[in-house]
Amino acid sequence: MIGRHDTILTRIVHLLEENGYSAIGESANDKAIATFQRNVFDAVIIGGGVDKISRDFFHIEFTNLRPNIKIIDTHPSTILKDIQEAFR
Repeated sequence: MIGRHDTILTRIVHLLEENGYSAIGESANDKAIATFQRNVFDAVIIGGGVDKISRDFFHIEFTNLRPNIKIIDTHPSTILKDIQEAFR
């Protein structure tokens, strides 16, 4: 999970874990890329607070690193629904 607001990011990571997902949250671009390179994920979740330039950067970088990765652009209020839809 990538988000810009630490309080919301922490809350969403806990929400994901409470719903059976394994999640790591990062708020900085360089840390998000490094975490992605060190781990194998089924998806990358990009929160609503991430600006368009960073969001576009993540889409390119993550797809270049793992072409089949699911990238989910979401908002805290719809995150669980958006994850379910991405994995149908």
